[in-house]
Amino acid sequence: MRETILSAAKDLKSYRRPEGKKWSSFYLKKSKFVASEVYNEDEGDIRAKVKKVIENIEADANEIFATIAKALSPAQ
Repeated sequence: MRETILSAAKDLKSYRRPEGKKWSSFYLKKSKFVASEVYNEDEGDIRAKVKKVIENIEADANEIFATIAKALSPAQ
């Protein structure tokens, strides 16, 4: 299954060659969210910052999930 996922991921525009010894990730997008910096903020402010991080990767995540789902679906 891992090989199928990595093979499918190669077609993604956000693909990068997996690196690492323990965790091999084919996707990397840095986003600044430091939990200790928002610890004392209002819940609404924290939710807005988390939402911004999620929105930043949402399109890429949807593309990754669709590509993997297609690769893992039974042939028709």
